[in-house]
Amino acid sequence: ELPAGLDVKVLALGSTVPRRRAKIVAGNMEGWITVLTSFNEPLIRIKRDAEVQVVRPVDVGRRYRLKCMTQLRDGEALDSRLVCDLVPGAVVRLLAVSTNNPRRGRVAHESTYGWISLATSLGQLRVEGPLPREP
Repeated sequence: ELPAGLDVKVLALGSTVPRRRAKIVAGNMEGWITVLTSFNEPLIRIKRDAEVQVVRPVDVGRRYRLKCMTQLRDGEALDSRLVCDLVPGAVVRLLAVSTNNPRRGRVAHESTYGWISLATSLGQLRVEGPLPREP
């Protein structure tokens, strides 16, 4: 079972009518899911443009708010030395997005620098923003 609210990309629809099945990809998972109940009620929905957020290289230098507890690490690697834990609501400035793993970003929080996961392995963002520019 996939968690509610998971972002998926539909790759193909089933061949039967009504089309109750779809081949999807979510992060590193790919497979077939049911998209309509036996009463033709949708189990997935199209995400509105206002809901779609991505961290783009052009957003480097912008500020983001953390959605959850986040580990700030010394290096880009997930097993690098832990610098500290950042609490939900903490604001970080994005300094760089990893070229090896675009889910990882180098950030500054107050006077501390390090790497965090910007999104989960399933592609769900762990940050919200970018926040409005400072005056």
